[in-house]
Amino acid sequence: REREKERTREREKERQREIEEERRKEVLESEIIIYGDYTSYGNINKGLLELDIKPSKSLLKRIPTSPINFSEEQLNEIEKMLDKMEDDEDVQYVFTNIA
Repeated sequence: REREKERTREREKERQREIEEERRKEVLESEIIIYGDYTSYGNINKGLLELDIKPSKSLLKRIPTSPINFSEEQLNEIEKMLDKMEDDEDVQYVFTNIA
C-alpha cells in the first residue's frame, strides 16, 4: 500500500513538472501567456479578438491551488480511478490536487 501511495505522489509530481516545463518553453519562445479564471475563458478570447491578437495556442488547464491530503486507503482508491481514466482513449488530461 505504501508503494502505491508513493507511486501516486510521484505521478502527481511528474504532472506538475510537465506543467512547469511547458510554461518555461512558452516563455522562452517570447510569447505572451495569459492565465485567467476557468470561467473567463470565453471573455479572454473575445478580448483578444477585439484587440486583433490571434492566439497561437489556446487551451484550458486546471492548476491546483489547494492541495488535499488523503489517507493511504483513499489514495489507493483514487489511484485506481485515475488509472481507469488515463486508460480511456477519450480522456486527454487528468488533473488532481493531491498533496
